[in-house]
Amino acid sequence: MKFASEEERRLFRLVESAGLDVQEAARLAGTVTPSEAKEDDVSPDEETIARIRARTFAKLGLPDTAATHSASPGSPGRGAPIQPAADRPRRPGRRRAVPAAALVVCLLSGWLAASPEGRAQVSKLLQFVPGFGTVQSDERNTVLFVLPSPVFDGEGSRSVEIRGISIGDRLSSIALTGTGGAPVRSLELVNEAGTRYSFQASTTVTSEQWTAGYYRYGPIEVTERMSVSFDGAATGIPVTLTPTTEAGRIEELGDTREKNGVVLTAVTTARGAKTNVTLVPQLPASSRIEAYGFGAHDGLRPPRLTDDTGKEVPIKRDETFPNANEFWFSPPSPSPKSIGYTLAIPEISVVRRAEKPIKVTVPIPQTGALAVNERIDLLGFPVDVLRAERLADAPESVRIDLDPLYDETAPESLRLFFPDFSVEGRGGGSSAKVDDTSRAIRHMTLEAPAGAKTVTFYVSEVHTVVRGPWEFRLTP
Repeated sequence: MKFASEEERRLFRLVESAGLDVQEAARLAGTVTPSEAKEDDVSPDEETIARIRARTFAKLGLPDTAATHSASPGSPGRGAPIQPAADRPRRPGRRRAVPAAALVVCLLSGWLAASPEGRAQVSKLLQFVPGFGTVQSDERNTVLFVLPSPVFDGEGSRSVEIRGISIGDRLSSIALTGTGGAPVRSLELVNEAGTRYSFQASTTVTSEQWTAGYYRYGPIEVTERMSVSFDGAATGIPVTLTPTTEAGRIEELGDTREKNGVVLTAVTTARGAKTNVTLVPQLPASSRIEAYGFGAHDGLRPPRLTDDTGKEVPIKRDETFPNANEFWFSPPSPSPKSIGYTLAIPEISVVRRAEKPIKVTVPIPQTGALAVNERIDLLGFPVDVLRAERLADAPESVRIDLDPLYDETAPESLRLFFPDFSVEGRGGGSSAKVDDTSRAIRHMTLEAPAGAKTVTFYVSEVHTVVRGPWEFRLTP
């Protein structure tokens, strides 16, 4: 049978593991009304599927991973919040049929609600992976063991941090950062029996410091004592791996807050005498958060951490390639166990990707300047194209003045966008200038051949500011 999504494939596996057929699942479901599923009609419309799915997962107290991780963004107007799939307005018109497999997604509610095994299988999807700053929700690779806190190794001017280790049933990953010397070229994980598991390098970024990722496919036998060996060294750095933290709901991992359509969870973990905080977002798959305001160059109002007495607590980050969504702080010692902390995130920077690239064509002069005064729409955000000017010192370049209608009081504001020259497989170059205060784009410069009357480019992503605040209660 052809599956419409990985979600349906997963739920069919649950049916098989329970020994149920579709009719039995329907009998157990109980929440499917005759108008929603008829014997001779196994192709309910998408709205019915979404309605029953939402009812099912709400009844179970479980996250609807299809809505959280696979939804496509709508096109809200300027300043509108990012909308989760369940909150988007439905489009009128003729209903579209969906594959028969989708019916089973609806019919499983009764079995899932009644079966601890069913709940356990769904719950396994949420696994916190320290060091990588993520919560995994992909059953195709179940994380079994992790490195609970970073391990450092230094000799002379060279130092290496093993930031994270994730051992999965199919795929394992290791993240390193370092200063001084060249990045680690080869890496092995060694268990107590002396079995050596080689990892391949995936990504490496270098400057004065470096960060690198390594991966390996296949099972790994984890023992009580393990070590990580660099570049063929006979001895390695000792590490202790622990079972991953699992949860049936994201709220079980930490304090969870929603603001303007963006859900954030603050996960705290011990890091020796320090407390590490990881912010885990829930967004449609087409959106991602690129900054939370922890960096000096994020252009956002900075987060603030205070204790119960109102005293501000310093927020600290790793010096070498810090994860954008992580920081740590040091509770005072000795610290009363009853003391708590409040973290406030005023605003975040979000990248939203279009379902397909947006084509923009702007009239340009052959010499001098031309008033354009046209409005374009980028994922629901209006942008005024004010004028275009041929540059006297670069006649094959044109500057386009823009007004993104930036509103610092809106729930969400467009800040930046860039031409995507990969759309038509052609090269190109551009530059942009932003406002000193808002960091919103003011004009961009593009290449334009002499004699051209228009310039065309595509926009695949927009960068916005989504405002909170998100306020979390943290307990070390």
